[in-house]
Amino acid sequence: MNPKFQAAIDVLLKGVADLSTTFAQDGLLKVVTKNIVEQALASEMENHLGYSKHNRNESDN
Repeated sequence: MNPKFQAAIDVLLKGVADLSTTFAQDGLLKVVTKNIVEQALASEMENHLGYSKHNRNESDN
């Protein structure tokens, strides 16, 4: 595993008192997964449109 990924995981899990809360309905796993998916979708949309969310396109459309 990438050492940077392992360090990030260690930091995340260090703040969790009980690992069972990691897998709870609104636990750490769900929050991390949600953020990763949202960032991936935003990146895909930006790539598809050709500009970021709050910027205007320079074309005449």
